Amino acid sequence: MFRPKLNKKSFTLIEIILVVAIISLAYYFTIDNFKFKTINKSSFINISNLKSYMLKFNQELSIVCVDDGKRCFIKDSNNNIIQKVDNLFKSKPIVYEYNKDLKEINFEDLELEQLDRYEVCFKYKINKYKKSDDIIVEVNNKVYIFNSIYKTPIKLDSISYVYDYFEDLKQELKDAI
Repeated sequence: MFRPKLNKKSFTLIEIILVVAIISLAYYFTIDNFKFKTINKSSFINISNLKSYMLKFNQELSIVCVDDGKRCFIKDSNNNIIQKVDNLFKSKPIVYEYNKDLKEINFEDLELEQLDRYEVCFKYKINKYKKSDDIIVEVNNKVYIFNSIYKTPIKLDSISYVYDYFEDLKQELKDAI
């Protein structure tokens, strides 16, 4: 019996699956890892980029620091820890209310588990509408003023300049009116 030779002009299903699997593996090992490394390097958190970093999450978040600022926890609205941040501060920060009177804020202790209780030295919150706490932070002889308007804090060289900062704001408001 004579069988004619079949001209194969299309791929079989197995060949297509094999090609897709090879391309997927190549993507996973090259492009996907490259993106991950880039994000990892740019996600270094410090006091200057803290607010802009937290805004990337698009949800209500707070950061709470204990152990004189050496250990911090970024938590969601359900108090689940999303990320741990080490050494945000080199020394214990002093946090003041957002006004020229510089009244220091005392925070409630953080209880992570039933027996673990930590003294909080810094707390900063951003709500789901991207409105943040307005605070003044003094650390390492520098002052950082966080407010809802700016993505990065205003940096002053000394706590003595806070009064001048608020007087300048008052003057700008008077000039605008």
